[in-house]
Amino acid sequence: LWFDGQLRWRLALGRSLTVTPFLAAQYVRVLSEGGAGADNETFFGGGVDARFDAGSSLSLFLEYSYLSNESRPTISPTRDTLGEHQLFTGVEVRF
Repeated sequence: LWFDGQLRWRLALGRSLTVTPFLAAQYVRVLSEGGAGADNETFFGGGVDARFDAGSSLSLFLEYSYLSNESRPTISPTRDTLGEHQLFTGVEVRF
């Protein structure tokens, strides 16, 4: 059983830039190996999204987040680094 929630507040800074800080919470209930018991854990964190619209067909975005859950995907392709901190960047092209 798993619940994941976020509370976001989007701020428009001019016509092209939006910044969205957020708080995050996650609840995880994992059954034990034998299925007789379960572990309940709650994790908290937050982050920020930023988006720059360079025109009608091009946008740049960035997302940084932190969640106290060490079981998030790793952030390094060469080392088993804990994924508590995550940073995503990208370009969106619309045709």
